[in-house]
Amino acid sequence: MIKKSILLIGVLGPFFLFAQKKEKNTYICKALDGIMVDGDSSDWKSNLYTENSELWSFGSAMNDGKLYAIALIRDTALIQEAIRGGVVLNISYSNKRKEGARLVFPVPNLERLEKLYGKSDTKKMWSNEQLLESAIGYSVTGFSKIVNGLLSFDNTYGIRAVCKFTPNGDLIYEAVVPLEFIKFETKDVAIELAINTKYAQFKRLQSTKRSAPPNPMYSRKRPVKEVVTNPFKERVDIWFDASVK
Repeated sequence: MIKKSILLIGVLGPFFLFAQKKEKNTYICKALDGIMVDGDSSDWKSNLYTENSELWSFGSAMNDGKLYAIALIRDTALIQEAIRGGVVLNISYSNKRKEGARLVFPVPNLERLEKLYGKSDTKKMWSNEQLLESAIGYSVTGFSKIVNGLLSFDNTYGIRAVCKFTPNGDLIYEAVVPLEFIKFETKDVAIELAINTKYAQFKRLQSTKRSAPPNPMYSRKRPVKEVVTNPFKERVDIWFDASVK
């Protein structure tokens, strides 16, 4: 009997661990009203997740056919990653965690930076404030009736995102997306909010390389492995469960 119990724990143990992990990393898109996309988190009240985290807090809400998202970033290194790589709001077309309609902001414009402040040899030389000021639009892909590419701040679709610093140096990101411009496949959908860190970009690039056919010219050579480590102990890419119909 004891042996059978031990065997059962050995088989089901990983399942329970996975279930607990999944539950811990699954968040709910709430139904809230009165949300203003203005870089002020006070209207979210106590509806942010991981409020005690030293890294970041986040939340999402739906109201009147619109999706709202917020990220309150406290960690200095993560703030730099968010400003340089952007915050990604990815709305899957179904409940599967896949790429769907994506909004990325901020998107620093180096050409504008050079016009405003003169040339610099590296993007690292620009301050966070200068990089934010240089942004001239939103990067959008996967929306219905909206062309992929750079979308103006003054767009007529109602898509809007802002990034502002708080008096104590935290960065607040807020965004709103009208759901009418997304072709959903199911009622229940998954929504991703992520900081586009260098590590995330590296993993995305590696995934693209793995899916590409091998080049016969280099197939006999031993591939050089690039190593990029994740500097953050907490996840900076999270998913919300939501219902759109």
